[in-house]
Formats: sequence, structure tokens, C-alpha cells
Amino acid sequence: MILDLLKEKIFKSFPMDIKRTDIVLEIGSGNNPHFRSDILLDKYLVDSTERSTKHSIIIDRPFIVGDAIKLPFKDKSIDYTICRHLLEHLDNPKIFFSELMRVSKRGYIETPTELAEKLFGWKFHKWYINKKKDMILLTPKEKLIYSKLFYNIFHKVNQSDKHFHKFYQKNLNLFIMRYEWNNEVNFEIKTEREHQIKFESAKLDTNFSKLFKIEREKSVKSKLYLKFKKNNKGNFIWKKKAQFILYYCLS
Repeated sequence: MILDLLKEKIFKSFPMDIKRTDIVLEIGSGNNPHFRSDILLDKYLVDSTERSTKHSIIIDRPFIVGDAIKLPFKDKSIDYTICRHLLEHLDNPKIFFSELMRVSKRGYIETPTELAEKLFGWKFHKWYINKKKDMILLTPKEKLIYSKLFYNIFHKVNQSDKHFHKFYQKNLNLFIMRYEWNNEVNFEIKTEREHQIKFESAKLDTNFSKLFKIEREKSVKSKLYLKFKKNNKGNFIWKKKAQFILYYCLS
């Protein structure tokens, strides 16, 4: 009874247009299947490398071992398909969307947002995913050096700091992309990362050592000037020190 109430509460926080008579398929159910799913499908029974936890896969209802890009179902044989935290793992989302629309009439897709990807840093995820109006936008992730120390901080904080966890739960739209579709999934896959900064061709002074030297000189002078003002009794000594430091650091 208590478990059913808890599941109902969780379900209401992620509202889905599922009717009582609908046949519901869940793709990539793993170790946390949705309670409303009638059929579970997963590719890996043992390997949990790319799952959020290392718990064993749950098989407590009809289960199919299958691939998301080659679904073993007839056209439009599924009323509703749930796909949570799978899309970001796929090499070819376009084929997946095609298969999803072929077998299902409606569905729900959930992934981390680009912000979540950059904070938590799942190195095995292949895409930044965002939602713009009624469209899913997918952009390939840059090949960055994975910092286990940096990303682990946010995972640990989310688990141990109740204030951060409360903020996370209250602002799920910042961290979770949720998309419900009917008949068709609208999506766009970008082949390259579009940078926020627009670089324009221009004639620039490429003598960076000279520019850096000037900036450092200004910085050192300003710091020494403040020190110079506080030591009025030794004006001449501080001035000599400033000249010496500038010559030593910038030569």
C-alpha cells in the first residue's frame, strides 16, 4: 500500500498521458523500470557500466532482450513507450527515433540536459540534449579530458547535501529534459558543436609576449603603487624595489 502510494507520487511528478488500457513498453529499463510499464526491453543483462547504479537489472514482468535501434515489434503495436536516460548513450539517435515512431503511437523521452552533462560529466554519454519548444536538439559532446575529481564532487554533493538535493529537485527542468510526443518525434541533430562565441576574421596583433608583458607591467605597478602609498617613510626605497621587480619579472 505504502509502496503503491510512493510510486503514484513519483508518477505524478513526471506526468505522462498514459491511459489505463494502453500497452506500455519501456526501452532501457535497467534496474529502475517505471511501475506503469507492461513490457521491459534492455540490451544488457549483466553489464552495468553505463548505468547510474551497479544494482542488478530488474526482471519482474515480461522482459525482452533487444536493441533500441532494432525493436522486435510490429508497426504501431505499442500504445505508449517510455525511454528514460537512454538517448544520450546511443551512437545513432536518428535510427532510434525512426524505430520508436514505427512501433509506438505515443511516448515519453527523458535525458539529462546540457547543464547536467557539464556538471556531472558522464564520460560515456555521447550527446548534449536540450529541448526547444516542441523539438529535441542533439549536439555531439566535445572530446574533453574527463576530470573524475571535478565531476565526482557534484555527484557526492547531490547525495550528501540536502540543500543542494532540494535545489536539484525543485529545479528539475534545469537538469532533466522531458519530452512527450504523439505520433511524431520532432528532433534536430547537429553535426558540429556551435560555439556561443562567434569568431570573426580580423587583423590582430599576434605578438602575445609583448601584450602579456605590458599587462603584467601594469598589474605589478598597480600592486606596488598601493604598497608604496602605505609606506610613506620609505618612498625612495620602495621606488627602487619597484624598478628592480619590474626589471626582474618582465625582462
